Amino acid sequence: MASILCIETATNICSVCLAVDGKLVAQRETTKGMSHTSLTSVYVEELLAETGIDIKSLAAVAVSGGPGSYTGLRVGISVAKGICAGANIPLIAVNTLESLGLASIDALSGENAVSGRILHLPMIDARRMEVYMAAYAADGACILENSPYIIEKDAFQDWLGEYDALALSGDGAEKCIEFLGNTALIDAQVRCSARNLIHPAFNRLKAGKFEDLAYYSPNYIKSPNITQPRKALF
Repeated sequence: MASILCIETATNICSVCLAVDGKLVAQRETTKGMSHTSLTSVYVEELLAETGIDIKSLAAVAVSGGPGSYTGLRVGISVAKGICAGANIPLIAVNTLESLGLASIDALSGENAVSGRILHLPMIDARRMEVYMAAYAADGACILENSPYIIEKDAFQDWLGEYDALALSGDGAEKCIEFLGNTALIDAQVRCSARNLIHPAFNRLKAGKFEDLAYYSPNYIKSPNITQPRKALF
């Protein structure tokens, strides 16, 4: 029995879950603003108590590795590293856009399948009219790696000439669909959640693909926008 603790803090959603053998067993999640600092560790403790799983028996801790909020990612990585170091267990990092893309593919399959060729565009809001985006084919193949993307009037037109519809996921989806208003754009209704990390994390566990605990850092794509405070006038 392999238990993985999954932590997702890349956006304003704070989400933690426990999965056993690739299946969700318990989850805590809130969308009430940037509450990662106060809630991430609390959620971990609550889930371990609820499931009766000892922290040292975890097979690994999986964390959303970006892109996303600088502060959110730092909180998630710090909590994950602390648990891994204390319990001597491996750290797994999952590309945030990869987890969204795979969740979007899953959401639009089976009974919810959309006809035609679909390209999945997971995206994280990067403020103003910019998103961090990737592109995945329906079979999970990565077409575009993590990239900053400006949302303009003719955005996605090249892809719309090749695909029947584009499925958008993540917190950048609403902004794009509202601005572009194209009927070929589908909101997959998938947002960041720790449960999206479960399957890619277990695949990495089986492959023994772990991060170096001392040197791993998330993929911010861009440097954080940190400014020096103004000097006092008096």
